[in-house]
Amino acid sequence: MEKKIKILALINLGGSKYFRVLLPLDLLDKEKYEVVYLNENFIIESIVKDIDYLYIHWVQRTNCAYLSLWKEKYGFKIIQDIDDYWILPHSHYMSSKIEDAKKQLFNQLILADTILCSTQYLLEKCQQFNDNCHLRENYIPIGYHQFQPELIKVENRKPTIGICGSLSHYDDWMSIRNQLKRMQSLENHFDFVVAGYADETKISKDKWDKIIRLFKNPKVYRHLPVNQYINFYKHIDILLAPLELNEFNKAKSGLKILEAGIKSTITISNNLYREKGIDDYLSIDDKSYFEHLSELKNIDILNDYKQSFHESIIEKNKQLQITNQLDKFFI
Repeated sequence: MEKKIKILALINLGGSKYFRVLLPLDLLDKEKYEVVYLNENFIIESIVKDIDYLYIHWVQRTNCAYLSLWKEKYGFKIIQDIDDYWILPHSHYMSSKIEDAKKQLFNQLILADTILCSTQYLLEKCQQFNDNCHLRENYIPIGYHQFQPELIKVENRKPTIGICGSLSHYDDWMSIRNQLKRMQSLENHFDFVVAGYADETKISKDKWDKIIRLFKNPKVYRHLPVNQYINFYKHIDILLAPLELNEFNKAKSGLKILEAGIKSTITISNNLYREKGIDDYLSIDDKSYFEHLSELKNIDILNDYKQSFHESIIEKNKQLQITNQLDKFFI
């Protein structure tokens, strides 16, 4: 029997590692690969001596000098995965934390045998550190666990408009606060939803409370575990997904639209998603939020668009899964 390829993957419960580590590795052929997950920031020598690959997403804290020595000693290869740019807007709540991690991240990028990037924009940024960079785009594995396709039409109720996600989107959401004031005039036609609320700290509670006040009497859904979050979209017919124009957002993938379509949630955003190769949504570069929503007051138009958007996104995810298999990087 052929020896299995052994992979040590660093993981925690964050959303990025769920999509960039847990899901793609879990989809590997279990007859060919043995994957061990480590929920730690530090690595010790004894756990790397028998592996073939060390799979790192973003930053771990072991000094890269040690990793280099162990890599040379035991012959394993390092795959470094990255799905966000390391330059954040100053107002972003993670900016100081990422700034502190830059030196370590850059050393990891230099040391890696292979770098996997979620977007072409990010790949070009990583090439200044390493020549062996590859594009591995995000996708939703249709039918895997929580990702069950569902066409949810509007019948005998008001359709819902909402936002969904974590506070990493705070600045983007606040960027449309003036447009949201105008949208409130549509309250006779729509209900409003805020999904992802988390008040574990005073800072997060204050930010979420500011977001809630942008909407008129919204239904609020609390944070869900990452392996259940797709259920938020069952409660939202039309997702508002603004992206501020900055390098951080340019480097992000189109995952928000790819996941919303699983539950037939229509997305309204700007043209940044088109730059990411996704055009199955309503762009405010064509019409304003208010103009799009005014058209979607017509339930027949809304349901027709939900169906076509749902079908298109399902197909796009299937194609992305075919072209972004992880096993081709384990040679």
